[in-house]
Amino acid sequence: MRLLERIEVRTPIYHVNQVAAAESGLGMRSFSDKIPVLPEGNPDQLTLALVHALMETDVKRGIEALAAVTLPKIRAGRLPGTGKEAKSHV
Repeated sequence: MRLLERIEVRTPIYHVNQVAAAESGLGMRSFSDKIPVLPEGNPDQLTLALVHALMETDVKRGIEALAAVTLPKIRAGRLPGTGKEAKSHV
């Protein structure tokens, strides 16, 4: 990480850890204090977890990522997890 920072590489790096590991009583171990740990129990929700983490570090890029993930679904008339069709105003 220090070498990447020296050459000004600003790619976000996250450590995705299964929730089962955190719930086992061992906790979640981090590779580094510079690499945030994302607890994840459902791989289908990984995209939203990454968008959430991105918003914590770069709000503008986080909002852009959220729009990139959700707007195509809204335009297609799908609301994830509801089983209902969306009424698109976009």
